[in-house]
Amino acid sequence: MDTEKFFKEILPTLKNPKDPTTALLVGLVFGGIGLAVYFRKVIDFFIPIGIVIALEILHTQLQGQGLIYIAAGALIAAAYGYLRAKYSNEMLAQAPGNGAISSSPSIVQSCTHCGYTLEPAATFCPHCGTRRAGATSFS
Repeated sequence: MDTEKFFKEILPTLKNPKDPTTALLVGLVFGGIGLAVYFRKVIDFFIPIGIVIALEILHTQLQGQGLIYIAAGALIAAAYGYLRAKYSNEMLAQAPGNGAISSSPSIVQSCTHCGYTLEPAATFCPHCGTRRAGATSFS
């Protein structure tokens, strides 16, 4: 299977753009668990871990070489994180409403504190809790 097709057509596109370099570093340091937290998708834990387990099964002749699998796991998670963020960002850029011409114009607002993309009806940022600029109070 083609790598680009896997990341663009099989995996669900992330809701918000993610930095590929950050994803690479998170994958390298924290592995699949870190990627699942960073991308907020459980599938991003299972895919890199599954690849490492499959490689370990295929290379049973390397018994006693556990350090190789730790290094391989970190590198696989780093590469997966980078590609996942890169291709998901490409899909988000091509989606209607993200620079493409659409029939209904919409204003996209980001959180002034953390930069998270806010839903049109949001009063607070769901990522950091900061009150949205221009939000009215009901007191």
